[in-house]
Amino acid sequence: MKFTIPLPLQHEHEALHERLRQAGLACVIESALEGDYAELAQRFGRAFLLKPRSGFGARGIVRVSSADEFRPHQAALGATLMAQPIVGSDDEEFTLS
Repeated sequence: MKFTIPLPLQHEHEALHERLRQAGLACVIESALEGDYAELAQRFGRAFLLKPRSGFGARGIVRVSSADEFRPHQAALGATLMAQPIVGSDDEEFTLS
């Protein structure tokens, strides 16, 4: 089965994410726009990432491993940041350009 999904501009990332999810493609990384550290750690694992929602590529990513590390960023979750699980290991890289 072949899916043809045109790649959007970077600011349309969320729309692409939704189209991939609807198509049932496993390459979509689960994201969250709300929650406290305990909720997100339960969902994604004790360590997870906070990433800019659009326009920054790999810049601005924060690895969070504790409530203390999460606290300074919590107010931005949803507005400018999203939480995602860590995919792979520190020796692996996942890049989309």
